[in-house]
Order: sequence, then C-alpha cells, then structure tokens
Amino acid sequence: MRALYNYVEDRQDVVGLVVDLMITSWNPPALHPDAWETSGADYARSLRDLYRRWPRALLISLDEDAPATSVHPDLGESG
Repeated sequence: MRALYNYVEDRQDVVGLVVDLMITSWNPPALHPDAWETSGADYARSLRDLYRRWPRALLISLDEDAPATSVHPDLGESG
C-alpha cells in the first residue's frame, strides 16, 4: 500500500481519481424534451448500468468528500 503514495498525494487524491474515472467512463444519452419519457428512461437505464459497473460508487458521497469537479462534462457548469 505504501507504494501507492509514490503516485498520489493522499486518500483524497485517490478518491478524486476514482470518481473522475467513473464519471468519464459514463456516456449518458442525450435528453430530448419532445420524447421525455423515452429519453428519461434511457438516461436512467444508463445510470443504472453505471452503478452496476461501480456498485459502491454511491457510498463515495456518504463516506468521502467527493471533489467538486466530479460532474459529468456533458452537464457543464449548470448541472
């Protein structure tokens, strides 16, 4: 475990890297207001698939201070 700290500053750095990896691996479908039921369902399905791939990801927000930069790039600043 000590060797890990040759590459990262601290635990918070590891959490930030993991969150970044998770967020950038997610490719959510676009939301379309005209087909909100279908596009909303597709979006929720993609989120469910993400959390199935990363099953403990929701716990990060409870156990750790997730970095403020952990917003998907497609959500922009208003997300």
